[in-house]
Amino acid sequence: MTEWLWPPLEGERVRLRPPAPGDEPALIEMATDTRVRRYLGGPADEATAAARAARKAGRLRSLMVRH
Repeated sequence: MTEWLWPPLEGERVRLRPPAPGDEPALIEMATDTRVRRYLGGPADEATAAARAARKAGRLRSLMVRH
């Protein structure tokens, strides 16, 4: 899902990267915000958002292993 963002895209004032461990609070906040989720099926409940955030942040550990 996020392989297209490796390496991260960087600009003068922004860095776009995949979710990483520690990003869970921000992911939950976005997933439960009505303005953010307006055209994406509406906001998720807190438990669903937390589970999704944990999966997204956890998935990155396997993608970011370098040899």
